[in-house]
Amino acid sequence: MSKILFQPFWIIFFILFCMLGNWQLSKYHQKKHLLQAVSRNLYAAPQNFTGKFEPFLHVKIRGRYLDHDTVLLQNRLNHGKSGADVLTPFQPTGDNRVILVNRGWTSNLKIPETQSGHEIRGYLTPVLGYQFILGKNILYPDQKPLKIQRMDMSEISRMLGKDFYPFILRLAAAEPNGFLREFSFESVTAVSPERHLGYAIQWYLMAVVLLVACVVYYRKDRKMGKNK
Repeated sequence: MSKILFQPFWIIFFILFCMLGNWQLSKYHQKKHLLQAVSRNLYAAPQNFTGKFEPFLHVKIRGRYLDHDTVLLQNRLNHGKSGADVLTPFQPTGDNRVILVNRGWTSNLKIPETQSGHEIRGYLTPVLGYQFILGKNILYPDQKPLKIQRMDMSEISRMLGKDFYPFILRLAAAEPNGFLREFSFESVTAVSPERHLGYAIQWYLMAVVLLVACVVYYRKDRKMGKNK
């Protein structure tokens, strides 16, 4: 294959390796930020909820649960047993927006109603990432409680007709009206920042090796051309 055909491949793969390195480097900084937030907020006293998001911020909110709009996130395993995470909208007092509260895991899908008024405490967490599913996310939109297969805040907001905050409150373990809560904050950072940094270095090294190979090839090709 001539160097004319080789050149586009070198350029494409060099750019690709650099992009992958940049992506892993950004993941490294994200994980570092998350770990700092966990260490700062996990054992801190709860603050009044202001509507602003900070990962794992310990907050307290006064308002009421909207039991009729409870959502069940299905196919959640706990020690090999299938169940669902119970997600109930919570209306903060004097606030037009609603926050979705993860009350924990249960295998019993008959969810009892909560009390009318509460002050709840928990940790602000980002919405779970995309999960591949077969078929529709909401199979039976007319049934209550609403059953979903993955988190999609825009779809939940549309189905329930409510304006949700773009994050979730994980109910603290000592709070009433909850279910099994064994959430591990370490699970959010299962891949350590150092590993992402290692991946980034690997991609950058591959880009450097490719660049060196390209330079060597062209120098050798030019030298052979002069000797002819």
